[in-house]
Amino acid sequence: MSWDETSLVAACREAGFGKTESSIVEYKESRVIRAKDISGWMNLDADSGLTYGKLLRSQISEEEYFELFRILNERLSGKEFDWKTTVVFLTSMQ
Repeated sequence: MSWDETSLVAACREAGFGKTESSIVEYKESRVIRAKDISGWMNLDADSGLTYGKLLRSQISEEEYFELFRILNERLSGKEFDWKTTVVFLTSMQ
């Protein structure tokens, strides 16, 4: 699934909210990727919700999935990256 600022504002209005305003804030930080992070992203457990792993596994073979999981751990785990997170803040009145 994918949302953007416009679709979130439209969803609020469709839900019966009147004036809806939004603002976007980007947060940047340096982050070390942990093996635990990769395991969470690639989780296939039924109760884990939607994950990158589930989306990937629906498109690639089990062998390819586990090879990708191994490569991600090998190349990313313990390494520091510039990380960007974008947050949309919504205010609305019903």
